[in-house]
Amino acid sequence: MSPAPTSYDQIAYPSLIFWQSHPEAMAVIARLHSIDAPPVETARILHVGGGDGLDAIAMATTFPRAQVVNFDIAEAPLLRGRQWSKAAGLTNVRHELIDILEAADRLEGPFDYILAHGIYAWVPEQVRQAVMPMIARLLSPKGIAFVSYDALPGGYTRTALHEMLHHRVRHLEAPSERLAAARALLREFAVPREGDQPISVAMKKDAEAALLQSEGSFYHDILNDYYAPQSLTHVAGDATRNGLHYLGEARGRGWEKGFLDPEHARMSEDALLERLQAQDYATGRYFRSSMFIRAGIPFTRIAQQAAARDMWVWTRATAAEANLFKTDKLGLRIPDPERAAMMHRLIASGSRMMRVADLATSPDLLGALCHYALEGMVELRTVAPCFDTPAGDRPVASPLARVQAAEGEKRLVTLRHDWTMLENAGLDRLLLLLDGDHDRAALAQEWLKLSGGDGMTLNQALQILADKALLHA
Repeated sequence: MSPAPTSYDQIAYPSLIFWQSHPEAMAVIARLHSIDAPPVETARILHVGGGDGLDAIAMATTFPRAQVVNFDIAEAPLLRGRQWSKAAGLTNVRHELIDILEAADRLEGPFDYILAHGIYAWVPEQVRQAVMPMIARLLSPKGIAFVSYDALPGGYTRTALHEMLHHRVRHLEAPSERLAAARALLREFAVPREGDQPISVAMKKDAEAALLQSEGSFYHDILNDYYAPQSLTHVAGDATRNGLHYLGEARGRGWEKGFLDPEHARMSEDALLERLQAQDYATGRYFRSSMFIRAGIPFTRIAQQAAARDMWVWTRATAAEANLFKTDKLGLRIPDPERAAMMHRLIASGSRMMRVADLATSPDLLGALCHYALEGMVELRTVAPCFDTPAGDRPVASPLARVQAAEGEKRLVTLRHDWTMLENAGLDRLLLLLDGDHDRAALAQEWLKLSGGDGMTLNQALQILADKALLHA
C-alpha cells in the first residue's frame, strides 16, 4: 500500500545539496581515523527521506559507477527526482516511495554510505526509533552512516517557538493560511521590547532566522507537526543499542570530528561523549551532523596523516596578507614560511585540485595540511576529480547542470558538489550544447551567435565553465 499524501506533496521542500553528508566528506574523515572506508566512486549510497533527491542525483552524476537509492514518503517530490534523473540520462539512481518504518525490510542492502539528513528530530517518535535499527540492518561492514538533527540545549528555544506557533495556528488547516498567520506572528514577536526576558531574547533570534527561510523550509522546519531536538548522548546511546558506534561530526573542527590530540589520546569513548555533551551545554549548540560506524570496527582517534598522502586537496581560501588566509567563515595566520608558501601554491591553482603528495612534500607540510583540513581551511577528497582537465574537442558538461539550465535555473549544481551561478550572458545556452555531439568548430559558430560578439572567445567561455566544475574531464 502506498503511503498517504503528505504535506510535502502540497508544499515543496527546497531542492538542496549538502557537502557535509557527502560520502566523500565522510570517507576522508573515516580514513583519517584509519578506517578503510568503501571507495566512493563505486559505493552503494542510500538517502533516507531525501525528498526530490537532488543531492542523490548530484552524486550519481559525479560517480557514474556508484549506485544511489533515494527514498521518501512523499510522492510528488519523488516524481520530480525521477524526471530530472531521466532527463539527465542517469541509470544509477533510483527514487523509491517507502516509509522509514518499512525501509529495513523493503530495501536490499548493504549500503556503504547511509545519509539521514534533517529527519531525526522532525518525525514521530516511532519513526525516529526506527532509524538506527534501519541503519544497523542496511549498513555495510565498513560503511559510514550520517544522521543530522537539531540538538540540545539549543533546541530548547526552538521548541518554545514551535509550541508558540502551533498554539496560535492550531485552528487553521489550509497550509497557506498557516504560513501567513505564523509569519505575521513571528514578525510581531521578533520586535525587541523593554522587559524582554533572556528566554524571549533567544526565541526572538530564532524567530528572525526563521523569517529568512523560504516558504518550504519555514513550513516543514518551523511548522512541522513533530519537533523533538536530541542530545548527542541520547543519539549515541540509541546507536549503541543497535550495534553502532559514534565516530564524530561531519562538520566542525578537529575535536568535533572525533580526533584527539596526543595529550588526550587515552581518553575513553564515554569520556569523549561526556566532554562533547558538556561543550554543547556550554555553547548552546543547536545542530549536529553525526557519523556512525558498526561497533567493533577498529579505528584511532589520532589523525593518521599518512592516509591523506594519496588524496586530493583544494581550497576556497584567499590570501588576505602574506601569511594570513581567509575563507567566508575562517581566518588563519601561518607564520611558518614553508607552510604559508604551500597555501599560496594551493590558492594559485584556482578551482583545480592538487595531489596532496605533490603539494605536501615533507612530513611537516603533510601534518600542517591535515590540520588545515580538519580546521576547515582546505578540503580533502579521496577520488581524483572528474572535472580538472582542459575541455576536449567535444566538451561534455554535467548532465544535471544541463537539465537545470534547460529549466531556467540560475543556481546550478557543480561536479564538485556545490552551487554556482552563470553571470555571463549566453553561458547557460552554451552549456546546453555541451553534450559531446558538438565539436569545437560547431561550438565556435554557435558561441558567436550566443555571445553577440562581446569579445569573449569560445576557449574563454569553456574555461569559465571548467573553473566552475561544470565540465567533465
